[in-house]
Amino acid sequence: MNRTPIKSAIYIFSLTSLLTVLGPPWSITLAQSLLGPPEKPVTRPDLSVDRLSLSRGVAHLNEAVEAIVTIKNSGPIGVKNVTVRFFLGENQIGRDYLVDIRGDSLVEVSTEFRASPQGKQEFIVILDPDNAIAERRERNNVASRTLGILSLPKAMSNSEQASKGATPTNDNAETEITKDIAKPKPAPKAKPKTKVAAPEKSPANLVGRIETIEGLYYFKGRNIHLKISNISKKGRARPFILGIRPSKKPDQWLAKLPVKGLKPGESTSVKIPWPTSAASGQDGPQYVAVVDINNDVDEGIGEVDNVSTPFKPIPLSGSTPKTTGSEPPPTAKSEPEPKPKASLIISAPMKNQILSVGHTFAIRWKISGDMDDQVQIVAINALSNRETVIAITANNGHYDWIVPTTTPEKFSLRIRTTDNQIQATNGPFTVAKKVQKKLHITSPKKGDSLRAGKTYSIRWDSDVRTHQGRAKLVLYDAITRKSSSVLENTEFDIVAGNISWSLPKKTQHFGNYILALHNNDGQIIAESDIFEIVPKYASPRYPPVKDDEAETQITVDLAVTALGFKNDQLSFTVENLGPDTIPSHVSPGVRIKVYFIKKLPVNDPDDYQICDQRIIWPYTPEKKFKFKMGGDTSCDFGNLSEDEIFKFAVVRIEIPAIHDTVITDLDYTNNLRKIYYPK
Repeated sequence: MNRTPIKSAIYIFSLTSLLTVLGPPWSITLAQSLLGPPEKPVTRPDLSVDRLSLSRGVAHLNEAVEAIVTIKNSGPIGVKNVTVRFFLGENQIGRDYLVDIRGDSLVEVSTEFRASPQGKQEFIVILDPDNAIAERRERNNVASRTLGILSLPKAMSNSEQASKGATPTNDNAETEITKDIAKPKPAPKAKPKTKVAAPEKSPANLVGRIETIEGLYYFKGRNIHLKISNISKKGRARPFILGIRPSKKPDQWLAKLPVKGLKPGESTSVKIPWPTSAASGQDGPQYVAVVDINNDVDEGIGEVDNVSTPFKPIPLSGSTPKTTGSEPPPTAKSEPEPKPKASLIISAPMKNQILSVGHTFAIRWKISGDMDDQVQIVAINALSNRETVIAITANNGHYDWIVPTTTPEKFSLRIRTTDNQIQATNGPFTVAKKVQKKLHITSPKKGDSLRAGKTYSIRWDSDVRTHQGRAKLVLYDAITRKSSSVLENTEFDIVAGNISWSLPKKTQHFGNYILALHNNDGQIIAESDIFEIVPKYASPRYPPVKDDEAETQITVDLAVTALGFKNDQLSFTVENLGPDTIPSHVSPGVRIKVYFIKKLPVNDPDDYQICDQRIIWPYTPEKKFKFKMGGDTSCDFGNLSEDEIFKFAVVRIEIPAIHDTVITDLDYTNNLRKIYYPK
């Protein structure tokens, strides 16, 4: 509707008069209907980097560069002790500084640093990097500028280089703040450095075994014997170092020996001289042998079996009976050396476990003593005792089995060496067979995040023509396929198509899972896609962001691609599987959290610890970042020691909206990975 200025003035005057005549509350209701509800007042600060500049865009190596950053608080409320942190590439410049900023004001901060190392580097400033301040917007706290660093010019004299060396180093950067005084914090705790390394196409897998009888190793003479195998099918192991140490003292090595490289499938026996000064006997400490103590061999995630089973060394010698003073002692008879008993124990699947037809299941067994190198794995029908050979395979402790439709519904497993000398049996197990037409659980969807204490509607596409009767819901670990006890065994009608499910507030589940519907015959009639369950103490997943103010939309696939123990340290790898690159001024906002669960059930903050990791440089596709826990003084966990035992650890990537950039992850299911403390 178009109005002339005179008509508009008359309209406003008439509206004002009408509101005056009506009076409250009618005037308030009419005003809100015509003009809209009043805007909510802003009650939180809003920090942002208003301007960032460098004194030069290109500098020579070790040349002084000044950076000036203007910090703006757009909110009406002032805030104290704002942390300001500077980086050049992956290295922090100087220490953290604290700044006080009033509402609706600007503060200028400057710092001088030495240009190093050579190459193209990103200078980054981060406000409130630990998210200690609740702001109206959290996405404008990071800014960066590119600095090109050249080698020293050839004509530079020694005196000029000396004068360059007199400039402040990055570790002693001088920072000035106008309008406010910076208060330096204590020096920040060092974070573990990440290394980028291209893995070999086929990693090796070294395993060390020592023959024990109930944890005791009997030996004669000075040497103990250890068998080392490379059980990889394709990866070759280069020469490495073998070490012996007490099981509870990771840094106290009693012996170190070089071992030759091993081809795929090759084994070797190593003699290790036992130190005469080391304690031995049944009352002595336990020891372990550790393969590849210097990380010379790339084993991917096959490093968890580099540590042998704990053992107590028992030296054998002739015994001398007691005699009287005048009688000559009888000649000591040499006793034959007892031969260690060989044994084989099935560790997976566990008794009464439910297996699903068509799923790949990991059969695992433990080996002790000298035995044949080949085993036969057999499924024994619990009703007819009919035996079905699953496989004849290497006696290396593991075999991945795709459960066929011909598997009996109730059966036991037997693993026997091909020379029929050693065998083990475990069971019974139940097979939940697939039906002719399988339904699909449509909610939760792939990658959904379910939180403790919440109630969810589980839905599936029901088909009354194919599936009728009663069913129950079963929760499975997405990796191990072990069933869980978190669900009540309440039966319901299949044709209902949905059921309400509440996760307990103090759930002990943390990781990736799937849901399955079982009918009365134990058959799986529906399965869900993989989703995650997070407890109360873990951060909720950031919701998807649709922001018109975002300058950049980035599509990535961040994944935890490896997780294991290497030389008694928890190690993991984070990788961007593409397609886009997360630039360096955005990457510090991506949170990589390691949750160490010390006690179950988790009832208070002392039962767990969270270690926060970040990457400062760009997440380029197919670039791998390796982390080693246990070396950071701010995180007490990550080493295998008796003081740092934990139940399990979860590595989880958390992706917020950062610095006017929205990051879309293609697959949330690989953002999380879980590992248990080795027993």
